Amino acid sequence: MASSTGLASLEGEIKDVDTSIKKVERQIVQVEEELNKPGLSEKEKDYLREKKRQLRKKERQLRKEEEQLREEKLLLLKEKERLAA
Repeated sequence: MASSTGLASLEGEIKDVDTSIKKVERQIVQVEEELNKPGLSEKEKDYLREKKRQLRKKERQLRKEEEQLREEKLLLLKEKERLAA
């Protein structure tokens, strides 16, 4: 049975994941700004490119998690609606 507690919990998880996505997006911007600074060695550029690649991967994982949570929320809402009918 879909409970409001389960729904509230999912909404909280979605909010947490969204906050994490925004944090990673800010980190990506910071890395891009670092990459645009003149005078970086190739070693520094390689390090920053790898860091950016890892952050992008983390962002994709978080977005996938967010999508799964939203689908779960939708299923809970449909179940709640079905039970109320």
